[in-house]
Amino acid sequence: MTAAKLGSKLTFENVAKRYGAFTALEPVNLVIEAGEFFALLGPSGSGKSTLLGMAAGFVPPSQGRILVEGKDISRVPPERRNIGMVFQNYSLFPFLNVFRNVAFPLEMRRVPKNEIAERVNRMLSMVRLSHLADRLPSQLSGGQQQRVALARAAVYDPSVLLMDEPLGALDKNLREEMQDEIKQFHAKIGATIIYVTHDQHEAAAMADRTAVLNQGMVMQCGPQSQLYEAPANAFVAGFL
Repeated sequence: MTAAKLGSKLTFENVAKRYGAFTALEPVNLVIEAGEFFALLGPSGSGKSTLLGMAAGFVPPSQGRILVEGKDISRVPPERRNIGMVFQNYSLFPFLNVFRNVAFPLEMRRVPKNEIAERVNRMLSMVRLSHLADRLPSQLSGGQQQRVALARAAVYDPSVLLMDEPLGALDKNLREEMQDEIKQFHAKIGATIIYVTHDQHEAAAMADRTAVLNQGMVMQCGPQSQLYEAPANAFVAGFL
């Protein structure tokens, strides 16, 4: 399926994060190409969520620059970055129905009501939830809630979409089903996706390229086949 919109190129240029004497992330240099599905893979505490938080604007870098299409966004507040975010716990508003949850980012941007209705209906159709538009999150399954979260994150056409272990709360069978859903969703919206996971199989099934992190450092970055066939060090070989 042809992507609706090509995402933006995202560059981490010598980006690091320190909290006093503790270094959460050593200097990182990564280029995620426009429209790429890129995974950040590593154990807990490896720095992958810190890197994602800096891309979102929630965590200020201690040094370096974050560039979108060559424009430095390092000090741009989160709401002005045109970057979408999907969290592990979905973060849906329990008192709003599906339609209003998806509409919320557009309402905050003061988009005209008729355009909101058009865009929300189109997005709900894309994630196959049009028939549940009036339901509350508590009336949905875990997979349906995840699809609402995807729709809400993408409804305002972000050029980059960040996903922080979005399938972590689901059981094994539903995780595998949702992996396919997210890949199809990526093909439809065309955004650049950065996907955080600690699951090697998930990264292998979904990502075009993967960066393996450990102890705040990028150990290796490349296509999954390269990581498996030519690991850069003993950690990458053992972890995969």
